[in-house]
Amino acid sequence: MGPFGLRQGDAARLGVNWFHQAGLPIALGSDAPEFPNAVHGELAELVLAGLSPAEALRATTSTAADDVLGISGDVGRIEVGQIADLLLPDGDPLRDINDTRRIWRVIQGGQMVDRDALRSIAEQGR
Repeated sequence: MGPFGLRQGDAARLGVNWFHQAGLPIALGSDAPEFPNAVHGELAELVLAGLSPAEALRATTSTAADDVLGISGDVGRIEVGQIADLLLPDGDPLRDINDTRRIWRVIQGGQMVDRDALRSIAEQGR
């Protein structure tokens, strides 16, 4: 049990909701490379905490770049001159945030990523 007799996840959602209601910037981050899908879970948690799917997506893109990291000159938006790292889902994460897990294409540095080749390399232990 955490503060106020809440479980850890409930307390975290409550805290995020308080910060969001107060107008503070919410930014998503993950420092757990051993959990490659952690960002998708965090996005879902932000929505459970009261953010709209659009607000949750901004928490991992423009809000994180602008308000938290101060690096919006290069990242955080789909605009000319920005670094083109994009995840293109097969679905509409504005309707269902879990659609971010349904990855259709990945573009990194403006180039299409061959996900099958990456999986093959990972399976070979390289």
